[in-house]
Amino acid sequence: MNNIIEDEIRCKCTKRIAEIFRVDKGSLGDDTDLTKLCEAQSARFWKRNVADKVLDDIRDAAGKESLKLLNSGEFEVRTFADYVRFMQICYEENPRLVQIVIGEV
Repeated sequence: MNNIIEDEIRCKCTKRIAEIFRVDKGSLGDDTDLTKLCEAQSARFWKRNVADKVLDDIRDAAGKESLKLLNSGEFEVRTFADYVRFMQICYEENPRLVQIVIGEV
């Protein structure tokens, strides 16, 4: 994958995560722990919370090989950098699925 596409995926992921967590895009760094951001959000049993939305993104973008990485424990999405890297991995496998989740790249 070339750097332009990687940068575009990062940009789209930044926008998506900022929207989900309702935070400023500038506050998201590679080491931003998504699990900590989830803890700061309240959840009600009948309403989908931010963790559900991130998990939906991960599952919706993943193809068969990407899912194997997750299910085997070989790859975990905990930080913002993990989320971006996973979307890049998924894009290499099936660009269309990633574009459905984060938008046109």
